[in-house]
Amino acid sequence: MPGLAKVLAARFFPLWNRLRSLRIALYDQSLISAVNFGGNLLIARFLGISNFGLFGMILSIIVIFNTLQMSAIVSPMMTIGAKIPARREPRYYAVVWIHSLLYALVTSVLVGGIIFLIGLLAPRWPLQRYALLAAVTNLAFQMQDFTRRYYFARRRPGMAFIVDLISYGGQLLALGLVLGLQIGRGVNAALAVIAATCAAALVVAWLSPGKLARPGIMHRYVLIRHWRFARWLVATSGFRILPSYVYVGAAVTFLGPAAMGGLRAAQKLMGLTHVLYQGLLNIVPREAARRYNQRGIPALRRYLWQVFGLTGGSTLGVSIIAAIGAPFWLHLVYGAEYTRYALLLQLFAVQYLFASTTLPLVAGLNALERSRGIFIGSLTQGALVILLVVPMMRWLGITGVVFMSLLISVVYFAMLGGALWWGMRHHGGRPRTTVAA
Repeated sequence: MPGLAKVLAARFFPLWNRLRSLRIALYDQSLISAVNFGGNLLIARFLGISNFGLFGMILSIIVIFNTLQMSAIVSPMMTIGAKIPARREPRYYAVVWIHSLLYALVTSVLVGGIIFLIGLLAPRWPLQRYALLAAVTNLAFQMQDFTRRYYFARRRPGMAFIVDLISYGGQLLALGLVLGLQIGRGVNAALAVIAATCAAALVVAWLSPGKLARPGIMHRYVLIRHWRFARWLVATSGFRILPSYVYVGAAVTFLGPAAMGGLRAAQKLMGLTHVLYQGLLNIVPREAARRYNQRGIPALRRYLWQVFGLTGGSTLGVSIIAAIGAPFWLHLVYGAEYTRYALLLQLFAVQYLFASTTLPLVAGLNALERSRGIFIGSLTQGALVILLVVPMMRWLGITGVVFMSLLISVVYFAMLGGALWWGMRHHGGRPRTTVAA
């Protein structure tokens, strides 16, 4: 056995050392996941379960718009950017920066308006007092999230890590000081910390953005090229946003802030399984596109199976541990008032197993530039949410929300798998060429 261990180490460590982007992506995501977990723990303990639910509602709305940013801006950048000739990159990425800033400004106005209306129309959810700060937080968050992925796309993972270290590392430190020392209180204090640390990271990011140039005719090329790539993804996000707001409306109607706080606590605890998933999300789409572009379907298929084994295997182990000791983990991390939501954590353990293994399926469809399959799957997801969310909340309360999420995750996984199988079988094994601007 010692001899076998030496052989495996001799093969593994040189490979690990060569995969610098993957290593930094995993370090980066470990940082983000640790801060998200630690930050939510601090907020849950210092704000209490009801305020934690209010904070969770605001952050959910911000994340909904972040999903659309991923589809309209980030996903095209990660895939098409890998195919752009080096001499065109400065102009290409300058256009992408402009698109990202415009998107962040528009969505910030929408976030503030939506949160104000919820507070105005639902007395149990007094959110209107947080509307302005929520809009500022959205602006800083959207730009910071874009920036970190921008540096991964430009093959500068070290800079992405620095940006996240300032944003997320500073966030955990500031939350501990502000909430622990009672410098600030309530939901506004938590939002202010997130906005300030994201803004600080953006200042540092702009000190070294890489080579950029005036877009010129590239602006029109990027608009057309991104639209051809992202039209189904944007439509997909649109159909995700609509059910998401149906879900938010149902939660406001049938649930209180305390139930939302328990749901968020269980979800964030299980979210630790996404460290590897989120780290690979910065690498896999670009690498899948590169392998397909250079070596065709067989190379793409082998790579996606490797990613599937990594995501599924790692999530399975954590899910088993979380499901078996659900009451213990919730009590240990958040406190006694959260233990009544142990069933939610057990259901999330199963759901996250399916959710994590969609990464290679989505990356494969994007590499083939067949995002219509993702659109159809997401359309089905959205339809199921609209049909099920009200009866599930009415009959089963907060537990019904997680049952619904599990069912939808299984259906989505099956549809993506079928779409990828069909796309590979009927694509002829030849990559599509990218026209240089």
